Amino acid sequence: MQALMDEATAEIETILGMGGVIPAIETGYMKTALVRSMSERMSEINSGEKIVVGLNKWTEGLPSPLTAGDDGGIFKVDDKAAEQIIAGLEQVRARATLPGPRPRSRRSRPLRATAAA
Repeated sequence: MQALMDEATAEIETILGMGGVIPAIETGYMKTALVRSMSERMSEINSGEKIVVGLNKWTEGLPSPLTAGDDGGIFKVDDKAAEQIIAGLEQVRARATLPGPRPRSRRSRPLRATAAA
């Protein structure tokens, strides 16, 4: 951790020595540093030195239930089930013993299943 902090401090001092961020950008220093950093990172990933789950390690897995199936992962509301849930909630609200007015439902219209685009 200390090595990382020392490296960051040295980088900040280098940029300040150039006169700040704007001169560091204008001279191309920032872009060069970014390209160098990304190149080093990609080399570490490609060599296996740096592990990125799903990219160079543990790439095999189970199919996601979010994208599997005929619907392409799009959740479609069943109107009958939604009506049953809403009726149950209304019954609970009716039995509630809270003082004062009860909040109205935020829903202004019934749920409708929509076709996938």
